[in-house]
Amino acid sequence: MRGITTVGAVCFLLLVFLVPTTSAGSSPTIYYVSTSGSDANDGLSWGGAFATIQRAVNIASPGDTIIVGDGTYVENVTVNKENLMILSENGATKTVMQTPGPYKSVFEVTVNNVTISGFTVKNTIEFHPEDPRISYIRIPVAGILLSQVNNCDISNNIAENNSNGIYLYLSSNNTLRNNIVKNNGNGILLERSDNSALENNTVENNSIGIWLVYSNNNALRNNIFVNDGLWVSESYGNFVENNTVNGKPLVYLENESDSMIASAGQVVLVGCDNITVKGLDLSNTSIGVELLGTDDSEIINNNVSSNLYGIYLYNSSNNTLKNNTAENNQYGVWLYAWPGELDNNTLENNTVENNDVGICVHNSSNNTLKNNVVENNMRGIYLLSGSSNNTFENNNILRNINGIYLDFSFNNVAYFNNIVWNSEYGVFNESGDALHAENNWWGDPSGPSGAGPGMGDAVSEYVYYELWLDAPVGAYGVSVRISPASRSGKPGETLTYTVTVSNTGAENDTYSLEVVDNAGWGPMLSENSLTIAAGAWDNVTLNLTIPDNVASGDQTVVTVTAISRGVPIVSDSANCIAAAEVVGAPPPEIPWVYIGVAIIILVTISAALVRWLWKGAMPKAVRLFQLRM
Repeated sequence: MRGITTVGAVCFLLLVFLVPTTSAGSSPTIYYVSTSGSDANDGLSWGGAFATIQRAVNIASPGDTIIVGDGTYVENVTVNKENLMILSENGATKTVMQTPGPYKSVFEVTVNNVTISGFTVKNTIEFHPEDPRISYIRIPVAGILLSQVNNCDISNNIAENNSNGIYLYLSSNNTLRNNIVKNNGNGILLERSDNSALENNTVENNSIGIWLVYSNNNALRNNIFVNDGLWVSESYGNFVENNTVNGKPLVYLENESDSMIASAGQVVLVGCDNITVKGLDLSNTSIGVELLGTDDSEIINNNVSSNLYGIYLYNSSNNTLKNNTAENNQYGVWLYAWPGELDNNTLENNTVENNDVGICVHNSSNNTLKNNVVENNMRGIYLLSGSSNNTFENNNILRNINGIYLDFSFNNVAYFNNIVWNSEYGVFNESGDALHAENNWWGDPSGPSGAGPGMGDAVSEYVYYELWLDAPVGAYGVSVRISPASRSGKPGETLTYTVTVSNTGAENDTYSLEVVDNAGWGPMLSENSLTIAAGAWDNVTLNLTIPDNVASGDQTVVTVTAISRGVPIVSDSANCIAAAEVVGAPPPEIPWVYIGVAIIILVTISAALVRWLWKGAMPKAVRLFQLRM
């Protein structure tokens, strides 16, 4: 006889209290499913269990219960009998359901009042050949799919590794409780589904944790988001309470004004006005900050990194995004609006780097982007779908694959920007309407390359680039000097130099310092960065130890470079020389035998000279001396 665990006991209590009767005076039938069963059985006991859940559903009548034994089941189950309860015997970790092939849900519920509890559902795939982000519109597929149904209870399940974990499509008044939804594309997706309760779910490591699409008046309570979060698309009147994102509050405000948000793991503003989001770390979530129909608000000094979207504005106007850091997102900042909606947002002094798309302007107009650093993205600034009358000025658009990319966008202007070091194009325009891009610095005084005549970043057709600048834009400057210009020392000796960095610009700035040498002697600086006020200077020490194994007279050229962090294309370098001293050569060693021979030769010559002087030369000299006397 099979034992009944705690989970099994709960299931049988549900039978007693929750299962409706099929007719007056009759009791519901319980059907059993087991991996060791057979669909030829009657399913009325464990010994006569069915092999598949679908067989049990087909046999069951409204109001019946199906209990599924431990194991792994590979099937797509269509639940088309109302008031069915489908329960696992011992909970989700023991009972695993997965699809035999792509493009079908594990459970697809097409009738009302169905309960599914205690299953792991996994590995469903939803495919759209053009854009996987909107695939739910074409092929609704999920671990558990509720399609045009009401009053269903989906609880105590694990949904993992699906395109959509749990998906409600045109389905209202349902309950999703105590589920673990992890590692899916969309964790829980509600599309055109209202008045449902999502409570006490753990939603973890999905691209989007919970996504409400045209879904109103739902209640989200006590859900835990880990490395994902909430996205609200054209959805209103939802009640969001006591949810957390990465251990911090999920702040959801709707139709509120004049507030400042001081602590949050994610911020969602719906129909709000004059809200300030300042100084927060809103990272590792689906969307750091979302504004839906929200105006006149400020997003300032936040870190919005490692998200699907860093900051997302939808039909939101007259907002200011300033001094934020958006990096390592799929989309750093996204401005999106329906045609005819007001925009007029300002993005200023933001750092947007290492995203797939840095700043996307999607059907959005009359926005101003100024003084931003847009660096190391695949597309730095991306305009598409009718975006018009946007202005880009004084931005540093650096090291992207494409600096500015336009697709079906009109009447936009870009001027006084530094557009340099972008690997394919500084500006690529396939919209057919010319971008006015005069008075930009393209990285070379000769102007842009590509459709341009110069050696700077490339431009495509439909770009007005004439009257380019011959120097970088900005009130930033730097000068580097090294003293002394040359020093020498013995091998093993450490040489010391003074490096002076001067801020020659009109703005305070921080400089990154780099040092290299051409012989690999390993010079080092006492500091790797300096913050210097406009017009001021500061010193660092350069130390270099001469290697022990260098030859006399060897030398290396040391280069120190200071790079502006305000405008990274502004830099300056200086050189100095370090040399190993030239030491005088010692006299060659002479073997002692040679010295002895030399002495003997010298003594012999001297003796012969004395004898000659005494016998011949000396007497003659004496006689001559006497005659003269």
